[in-house]
Amino acid sequence: MILITGGAGYIGSHMHLYLLNTKIDHVVLDNLSHGFIENIDSKFVNKGNFYQGSIQDSKLVSEIIKKHKITSVIHFAAFVSVGESVKNPEKYFLNNFENAKIFFDTCVANNVENFIFSSTAAVYGNATKELINENHATDPQSPYADSKLKFENYLRQRKSNTKISILRYFNVAGASSTGALGQRTKGATHLIKIICENLTGKRKEIQVYGNDYATSDGTGVRDYIHVDDLVDAHYCVLNKMKNSQENYFLYNCGYGKGSSVLEVIQTFEKISDQKVNYQIIARRSGDVESVIADSSKLIKETNWKPKYADLKIICKSALEWERKI
Repeated sequence: MILITGGAGYIGSHMHLYLLNTKIDHVVLDNLSHGFIENIDSKFVNKGNFYQGSIQDSKLVSEIIKKHKITSVIHFAAFVSVGESVKNPEKYFLNNFENAKIFFDTCVANNVENFIFSSTAAVYGNATKELINENHATDPQSPYADSKLKFENYLRQRKSNTKISILRYFNVAGASSTGALGQRTKGATHLIKIICENLTGKRKEIQVYGNDYATSDGTGVRDYIHVDDLVDAHYCVLNKMKNSQENYFLYNCGYGKGSSVLEVIQTFEKISDQKVNYQIIARRSGDVESVIADSSKLIKETNWKPKYADLKIICKSALEWERKI
């Protein structure tokens, strides 16, 4: 049985849907501070498989693990806004590091066998190579990235029998290929989400933070990965963990192809036949120039085969979802 934390959030809910569709038993824990109960299947909730609560509530977490005989945990619950973390670093340190430590220790105390941590490529900071592999130096440029790296280091140093996988996401985007789920985040800061809001009349304009980077058009470059491919990677990694004698795994999750902010805007304009209303302003604190994944290790060591590695598919799925909500 699998426990998903943050399962009512954007990525966690897609993991929930993936496991539902593949008929894999799981339960969801989410405090709904950023998640949405609408993201969880109503029949699943009615069966008592959804718990509203916090990861630092060790009593509740222990009860869930024992009741459902949890053997594997996929830990998504976290605060994820770079900009907010710069303004309120203490909030990110407390939730993404301190509370996560309490949660992991509770899992260890209850003999959880496998623990997958949702980390971020932001831990690399300003890349010194075109493609970043897992051995690239870490240099977090924001309290958000720092909080994730701190917890990564804690997982590495903590002595236990629990197998650990750290997945460093590049830029997750898009909506479920079935159209059943997408990103509901309020006050979103993700580029693809806010462009969708602009094209559907929910946001008057978007800001492009800087056009003076050393990139092809001066705007920041990111490796965008479709959310369905990302959750599939989690399940492939979990299978790898179960069938391995090793107890620590680290994988990048991306496609190895970067797109600039202006390229993403142009892609949306082509697929929608609409103009994106944007304004170029000064760089934003905590942002980096270019982050592109070398995910060859993930592909080589697991059965992961991405299905949606196309920016047009990602943008189209996100826009179709935004038009529905």
